[in-house]
Amino acid sequence: MVFLILALGVTVTACGRGVGAGAGSGGDWPAGRRFQSTAVTEAGKDRPLVAGTRIDLSFFDDGRLSAQAGCNTIGGSGRIDGDRLVLGDGLSMTEMGCDGPRHSQDT
Repeated sequence: MVFLILALGVTVTACGRGVGAGAGSGGDWPAGRRFQSTAVTEAGKDRPLVAGTRIDLSFFDDGRLSAQAGCNTIGGSGRIDGDRLVLGDGLSMTEMGCDGPRHSQDT
């Protein structure tokens, strides 16, 4: 799933409170905020998601984040470096058995 999130351009809406510095992170870590996709593009073209799903990205006060794209969840540490989200080492991901379309979307 990390490849999906990094390879796609995602237009998101924000939920939650304002930007703050997270523990162990640089820049303006959006602690306590959650972003949900409103549109997804891949290589400049629209990429429809499985019906009833969206990409969800949550940032926590301690510098961790989690992402979900319809089935499994990936999480770990991260930081903001300029205008980039940099993922830390040691990301973990659930491995639930999903139906084919959601499994493919996670991949």
